[in-house]
Amino acid sequence: MAESVLPAHLRNVDEAERRFGALGRAWVEGTLQGDPLADAVAADAGRLGRSSVVGAVATALRDGIDGAPDAPTSVRALFAKLDEVPDWVDHDQLDRAGDHLARHSLQLGLVLAAASLMWATPTPPPRGRSS
Repeated sequence: MAESVLPAHLRNVDEAERRFGALGRAWVEGTLQGDPLADAVAADAGRLGRSSVVGAVATALRDGIDGAPDAPTSVRALFAKLDEVPDWVDHDQLDRAGDHLARHSLQLGLVLAAASLMWATPTPPPRGRSS
């Protein structure tokens, strides 16, 4: 992929494609895709002021879009899409997963905490070798 058409912040594009093949190419190409609804919100933040748009988004997240009566049209359009529930969502399966998580949260927390110790605790080098 030609470096000149890629965002300037991307580095090691050729290596990503060499090491990861199609997955690396898909990731690079994904950086060029936009989200028209989110892009419109970002444009309004620049045009109307960041604090008012971010405030409208925060209010809509907390209270629903109806709780943000002064939200710009771009925020309303974004939340209209976000509030759509896809056909593939299985609410019964979500309820079962929630029940399982609530029932086993203590055990899951202990396992995750113990596992994080392995990654957070530095391991000394083997004897006779220094790092």
